[in-house]
Amino acid sequence: MSSNLAGCTKARELAEVNSLGFLRLLLASIVLTSHSQVTPVYTGVIAVECFFVISGFYMQLIIRERYEAHADWQRKFWLSRCLRIFIPYWVVCIAIIGFSLHRHDTDFLSAFSNPLSFLSNVFILGTEHIKLWRLSDGCTSYYATRMFIPQIWSVGIELIFYMMAPFLLTRSTAFLLVLTLLSLTGKAILLHDYYDPAFNFECGDGLLNGIFPLEIGIFTCGALGYRFYHTYLKDKDYLAIRPMYKRLLVTLLLATLVFAIGLSDKFPSLFRITLAYVYVTIIAVCVPFLFHASRKMRLDRLMGELSYSFYLCHLYIVQHFFSSPHGRYITFPVYEAVTLACALVIHIIVEKPLDALRHRYLR
Repeated sequence: MSSNLAGCTKARELAEVNSLGFLRLLLASIVLTSHSQVTPVYTGVIAVECFFVISGFYMQLIIRERYEAHADWQRKFWLSRCLRIFIPYWVVCIAIIGFSLHRHDTDFLSAFSNPLSFLSNVFILGTEHIKLWRLSDGCTSYYATRMFIPQIWSVGIELIFYMMAPFLLTRSTAFLLVLTLLSLTGKAILLHDYYDPAFNFECGDGLLNGIFPLEIGIFTCGALGYRFYHTYLKDKDYLAIRPMYKRLLVTLLLATLVFAIGLSDKFPSLFRITLAYVYVTIIAVCVPFLFHASRKMRLDRLMGELSYSFYLCHLYIVQHFFSSPHGRYITFPVYEAVTLACALVIHIIVEKPLDALRHRYLR
């Protein structure tokens, strides 16, 4: 009986790691709006930065609360992350290859044209560097035609962070603060000299991201957010903070609206880049409170579980299906609905059994 209760408690704790679902699905939808050209393409770039904040928060959480106290925990952590990232990714890649063959679309064959692109498609690592080739190629289609899932470059950056996380996130808070400040300062200096490539470049993302040493400060911002949560919020009754949840969601929706409008080309580059980082800062501040308020909400957790598969499959749907003569604003709800349906199928068939396996053998 006691073992059953312990198992149920463990299952609930593991499920709570999938909270922040509304926020994660909102960010994935922002990326979708960028790729479907409903909003400026750089809104998707900043949404990815916000994903990095959340990733840092969660990695600090699971290392401290799930792994750190156990023997050989680093190996289990890395294996769990690899299973969670690669299995759904490979399934979506195989589905994309199957759809491409059915449509007699052979462009994807260019992914096998050289060893680097082939290995990047299989193992994801290196995709962020392939993405940067576009800066010297004038934003040609070279990169896009050589990746099954072009947006996977952001997950490549996350994988580098996962490799470093057991060494970084066990260090002192002072160390993380210094590292965060150094990384973000370097990023600000780089962007200060390259406003136009960052926001006016045809590809839309330019030097804003994709260089891991400058991205690490975004991840550690999230890790510091978890430490704030653990120190000041964790022991508080989550029901006491629940009324704040709706206010935070409304704040984030309003901030997202202002953010999308403010990134219009009508405004100066300095204003847009400042607004972008104000938005990331708002997300970083809200994450600990949203996590505490939503960690026991089943619907919120379900949305969080769908966010990764949503991100994986949305671009192929945007590029190859449901083009409408009535314009992108009419087609966008269709993109959103179809992508959500695909994400739900992937979650039920692939992710849910995979999570049960991971939690059974690696907890």
